[in-house]
Amino acid sequence: MTMKALHKINIVALAITLLLYFTVYLGMCAQVLLGVIQLVIASIISLYYSDRLSQKLKKNIKIYWILVGTSLVMAYIFWTYFKYNDFLIVTLFVIPMLIACYFAYLTYKITQYLITSSK
Repeated sequence: MTMKALHKINIVALAITLLLYFTVYLGMCAQVLLGVIQLVIASIISLYYSDRLSQKLKKNIKIYWILVGTSLVMAYIFWTYFKYNDFLIVTLFVIPMLIACYFAYLTYKITQYLITSSK
């Protein structure tokens, strides 16, 4: 699958999730699917595209993985020990959506880099 196709899938999944957030509940459900989609895309990028990326983009992918790992740990901690806390909403929904938006930007930058470097 081309990077351009992966980026389009990512953008469509992000847009659908954001639109579904108008209903709140469906947006929360869609966010779980978005997370899975983005983790699969990030894995594909890490496994198949990393050798063609610049050092800066490789660093950005590493930052993405660190953000995801940190977010998951934070969500687990707040879910386990601080239920019904305002931080739970932030760690389960706000922070992951910010990371999702960062990843959308990152897939755009990777796509643009691969297009310009292949010319």
